[in-house]
Amino acid sequence: MGTDRGPGRGAKRDSLDAFARTIWDYHRLGHALAKADCIIVLGSHDTRVAERGAEVFLGGWAPLIVFSGNLGALTSTIWQRPEAEIFADVALGMGVPRERILIEAGSTNTGENVDLSRKLLLERNVRPKKAIVVQKPYMERRAYATFRKRWPDLEVILTSPRLDFDAYPTDTSWSGTCSASSCTRRRAGRSTRTCPPT
Repeated sequence: MGTDRGPGRGAKRDSLDAFARTIWDYHRLGHALAKADCIIVLGSHDTRVAERGAEVFLGGWAPLIVFSGNLGALTSTIWQRPEAEIFADVALGMGVPRERILIEAGSTNTGENVDLSRKLLLERNVRPKKAIVVQKPYMERRAYATFRKRWPDLEVILTSPRLDFDAYPTDTSWSGTCSASSCTRRRAGRSTRTCPPT
């Protein structure tokens, strides 16, 4: 039996895309960067979040950068080291000085990202009043709400990789699984880059 490929199918797809764009736009907060006491980068499978954190640091917006995250449900299938360590490697490769990096490698959810990053900073006698938080674009609002709940006296600015709706999904498609040394991402159907060593 053939598949229905009638005119209504394209209209339905366009409608789904419109709904998805609405949700995407809702989660993007549009905060402007401002000078802060530190940058807190939340771990995930997407190393472009680490790149964005490094860009913000190298732009002179804060003197210290924290990478937060252990392995999660997805990253435990592709990496053998905590997300925070993988992200820190990305930042080092972009020129962020090692002495300006803190690694929090125990958290496994957003609430723990907040709590354990705060604990780590306090242990280093750092008591920030303002922080730039870096997360995936569609996680900005969740991260902001979590910081407001768990660390209410911290002023938070959210930022994420500068990507629009159409660029994001194809740019983060994964090809297969990571080996012990690397994994390959595909962009528009072709391999373009390699993730840091696992």
